[in-house]
Amino acid sequence: MELTNFYNADNADNACSDYCSKCKCPNLSSFSPEFSFDYNNQIVSFKGERAKLSKRAFRLLCAFIRFKDIPLSVKFLHDYGWPDQLVVKNNLAVTISEMRINLRHTNLTIENIRGFGYLLSSVVHEGEDVRVSAYG
Repeated sequence: MELTNFYNADNADNACSDYCSKCKCPNLSSFSPEFSFDYNNQIVSFKGERAKLSKRAFRLLCAFIRFKDIPLSVKFLHDYGWPDQLVVKNNLAVTISEMRINLRHTNLTIENIRGFGYLLSSVVHEGEDVRVSAYG
């Protein structure tokens, strides 16, 4: 499988270095009317249900939303989620697991792109438009 539209270590300059509480990223506020984001407390709300994320998980969610429908490399996610420190290999896997648990009440899933990284996608429910991942 060839990944034609993705972000990898060469695109790490696009990683955010701002604190989430000072975020001015317009992509989050326009992501979906069903979602709202509390930057100060790292809370994601979906149809009235709230999920508290760790600071690192919230940063990674921001990366996934900023680069929607684009697979993100492990290296890029390390640079984005931990811009101020070195990352232990397992940190990303643990944070992705936390995100999957906390976002289970939403229509979002985080897909593993074997040998590359991860992709945020929407679960399709009956009656919704179908979006097929080109990477899975």
